[in-house]
Amino acid sequence: MMDGTQEALRQGRILQVGKDWIGVIHKGEGPVFFVNRMMYPLQGSDWDIELFLGKCGAMFTFYWEGAAVISVKLKEHVDVLLGIHDDSYGGRQAGMR
Repeated sequence: MMDGTQEALRQGRILQVGKDWIGVIHKGEGPVFFVNRMMYPLQGSDWDIELFLGKCGAMFTFYWEGAAVISVKLKEHVDVLLGIHDDSYGGRQAGMR
């Protein structure tokens, strides 16, 4: 398994959406967002997240270099999306100067 994957699983920061797996893992250089096997380090400013919370679910979109990488709409597991969001922005705060 990838570095940090066991901890991410324990914390519930990995989510299966259809055929895709998304989440945040913590590696030596900081948090990394992933979609399946593609890794996106969260230390720089190349990324952004939109998270819309509604009465019946949430919509989560991850952007890399201005392009949407994945956008998911969920009625369940909103708490996991919130955890991914929080972990991601923790990386941005740590990477800011």
